[in-house]
Amino acid sequence: MQATLTAFQEKLTERKLATLETQVTQYFKLLLHKASLVSLVMIAPTTFRLDLYDTEGSPLPIQRLSAGDKQ
Repeated sequence: MQATLTAFQEKLTERKLATLETQVTQYFKLLLHKASLVSLVMIAPTTFRLDLYDTEGSPLPIQRLSAGDKQ
C-alpha cells in the first residue's frame, strides 16, 4: 500500500507541476519585456527550482535577463 501511495503522490506531483509550468510560463511572458526570449519555464519536481528555456529549447542563462526581468 505504501508503494502505491508513493507512486500516486509522484504522478499527482508531475501532473500538478505540468499545469503550474504552463501557467508560470504564460504569466512570465506577460510580465517580461522580451516575451520572445523565454519560451518555457520548467520546475524541478524535487527542488521546485525554475529553469528558463529559449525558443530553441536551450537553457537560458539568467544573465541574459535584465535586472527588472529578474525581479
